[in-house]
Amino acid sequence: MDRALELAACALEAGEVPVGCVFVCDGAEVACGANETNVSMNPTRHAELVAVANTDFTDWPRADLYVTCEPCIMCAAAMAHLGVRRVHFGCRNDKFGGCGSILSLHDGAFDIIEGEGKDQAITLFRRFYQRHNDRTVDTPLAKRRFRHDPPLVDAGESDDEDA
Repeated sequence: MDRALELAACALEAGEVPVGCVFVCDGAEVACGANETNVSMNPTRHAELVAVANTDFTDWPRADLYVTCEPCIMCAAAMAHLGVRRVHFGCRNDKFGGCGSILSLHDGAFDIIEGEGKDQAITLFRRFYQRHNDRTVDTPLAKRRFRHDPPLVDAGESDDEDA
């Protein structure tokens, strides 16, 4: 988990959501990744999927994943599809967690062990959310979500004076 926390800290310094992960098989690191969603402007570039994309390793049923935060629903589904043996995660993901917080996609697919590195992971998240995230403020969704302007035309008004 220490290596995953290192990767999460690097992600934080790069302006990313601080999630890092390492896949381990027979005691050796076979893949690693950190979030790249902001730098790539691709919402699917989560640490787990980055790690899978950047390795030639294929024996997933023998691999354990160490990740700083509970995998989201998308990543938990991917881990189930790959057939990973076990997922160790630090802190829970109360908004998007796919390993028990929101959905339990691990049931029957892989074992989970939670809590290792939890305090360090939470500290990294707090540091991230105390910062201003320049890469998301100007997105159309963010603009719609935070705009409080009145509508341009009242539904009861008409531009046609003869109406």
